[in-house]
Amino acid sequence: MKRRRFSLLALAVALLLTAGCGMDALRSALSERIEMIGSPRLHAFSSMYEVDRPALGLSPLPRRGSVKIVQRFGRDAKQAGYDALLRFGGPREKDLQFALVDGRYQWIGEIETHWGPRTFPVPGGRRREEITISYHAPPAAGVPEGLTIFYRGQDPAIPADANLSPAAVRPVLQVWDSLRAAHRWDD
Repeated sequence: MKRRRFSLLALAVALLLTAGCGMDALRSALSERIEMIGSPRLHAFSSMYEVDRPALGLSPLPRRGSVKIVQRFGRDAKQAGYDALLRFGGPREKDLQFALVDGRYQWIGEIETHWGPRTFPVPGGRRREEITISYHAPPAAGVPEGLTIFYRGQDPAIPADANLSPAAVRPVLQVWDSLRAAHRWDD
């Protein structure tokens, strides 16, 4: 059975590389989706439980659902600024980034996107409003160090393209959560 699994993996990697898909396709082939609760696969990322999320303006980790583990290697990891990523889906998307330090994955940053109830026009269609909260201990590729919070949308009560504070967005996120629960919208 192990030999067959290895043969199938080797065949998949060879097909991806010869099809011209490159490292992105290979990285996708090396990612996996697991159920979060009680998964021994998440023990390697235990540093994520040491983060004081409320103090950083971040929401708690989901207790249920699935998580996608994406590992990066070599130049790809250096360019991205992390070695592994945990991606949680749902109405509040959450990406946790880790660096491999002395054989252990250390939490180095997090990005979460909260989707709002309204949409607004953009070239080629419509886009749902969003608040993106990110925190990075070291600066990551294209992301500054520390806490940043941005709103994208057309609500005049929320300043767009400004670094907002957790106190400024907390009431908005509470309203969005209430609306999501009442109307069951979910994108």
